[in-house]
Amino acid sequence: MSQNEQIPLAFLTEGEVGTVAGFRGMRHQGTRSEGEYSREAKQYRRGHLHHSDRGHRIEHRLQQMGIQVGKKIRVIANNAPGPILVASGDTRICLGRGLAMHIMVRLDTHSPEVS
Repeated sequence: MSQNEQIPLAFLTEGEVGTVAGFRGMRHQGTRSEGEYSREAKQYRRGHLHHSDRGHRIEHRLQQMGIQVGKKIRVIANNAPGPILVASGDTRICLGRGLAMHIMVRLDTHSPEVS
């Protein structure tokens, strides 16, 4: 595995340290304007529209809890298939496996300390 390769947080094992690289799949990446969505929805009797702000609240909440891009995060416990216990600074956070799969990290092999 290369130094710049990003992997989901859920793949780290107990004791491994990584740097948060970003959040994957939490925001809708469409570039359509709102008018295009409206025309598309009018063609069908029922439709499901994705809001362009999808995932913004959970990303903001993670940042408030200390899981921010560029910060180091250490896995305290990762017992599949259950939740993952991580440390970010002085904070200990228990994350569901589904959410941990959306947090992308770069494995840090140099420093075992969490900043």
